[in-house]
Amino acid sequence: LLSENFLPLGKWYARPDPTMGSDGRGCFLCNFSFFIHAHLFICASVDVRAGPALQPLQAIHLRQALASSSGMQVILSPSGLNAIMTGHSYRVTDPGIDDLLDEWKLFYPRRFEIDKPSQLPAAVEVVLGGVRLRYPSQFVFVYHTEEGVQTPPPSPLDE
Repeated sequence: LLSENFLPLGKWYARPDPTMGSDGRGCFLCNFSFFIHAHLFICASVDVRAGPALQPLQAIHLRQALASSSGMQVILSPSGLNAIMTGHSYRVTDPGIDDLLDEWKLFYPRRFEIDKPSQLPAAVEVVLGGVRLRYPSQFVFVYHTEEGVQTPPPSPLDE
């Protein structure tokens, strides 16, 4: 799944749509469970559900978050946690950002390989549980609805 650009969101895997239009379609979420039965058989269960429409972070989202006094709701991969993006961004040349990205590359090298150079900064500021964090922009995703970006709808990710 990771080689097909799916990303982990908690116990779910989703593939955000960078060309998300205004049709409001969501994405499919997949969950896999494996267990051993009677010490002989490996059993698997696959749970596929419709989830909220997700879009990779884009420059317009940063501008919207900066313009908003309350920031913008985002979801963070791989944890699947909801956070608020403030719109503040960091370049690779900013102090500590290169080290931050190197640490993430140790655990998620594939995500850094498939992402092409973009107009996005290396990291963005998010607020999670009242704590401000610098988070790699490749792992920040935005909920998308017909009205545009807004607060997240209820989804299986909350389970």
